[in-house]
Amino acid sequence: NGHTSLRYMEKVAQDWSDRGITTVEAAKSHIKRFDVYRPILKAFGITSRQPSEQEIEHMERWLYQYGLSLDLVVEAASRTLSKTGKPAFNYAESILKNWADRQVRTLEDVSRLDDAFISKQAAGNATPSPLTPRQPKGTFHTYNTRDWDFDSIERRAQNQLFTQDHL
Repeated sequence: NGHTSLRYMEKVAQDWSDRGITTVEAAKSHIKRFDVYRPILKAFGITSRQPSEQEIEHMERWLYQYGLSLDLVVEAASRTLSKTGKPAFNYAESILKNWADRQVRTLEDVSRLDDAFISKQAAGNATPSPLTPRQPKGTFHTYNTRDWDFDSIERRAQNQLFTQDHL
């Protein structure tokens, strides 16, 4: 991987020994496994390190247990990064589990789900979904505002003042 530090190579050798990797073929197989993860990690914005064991478990579940394509996993990772601003594997897990449950197999399937969600949202029946990033509300207030008729209030106040002055 372009590392020239003897300390790094020693750590890798120790890790491989701990994993029982003792042949060139086993080492190549182990390294090849990381080639699958690289595009996913890149979509998460991770370029300077190897994945942790927990991250590997997530990626293997997505690819092998759920049977999702690398394109779908990369898309979910990109959506996660744009929504959360960080590589949140649990957030991506919710997206990918949802897609797996809905039998999503292609990016076109994702596009159809996005279109259906947008149509449902436009109809006013939308519920929050991890399928597409939600847009910010745009205002600080999360409560319904009052619909005051200030002209009417002003007229009533003037009438009260006028009637009190003439009493």
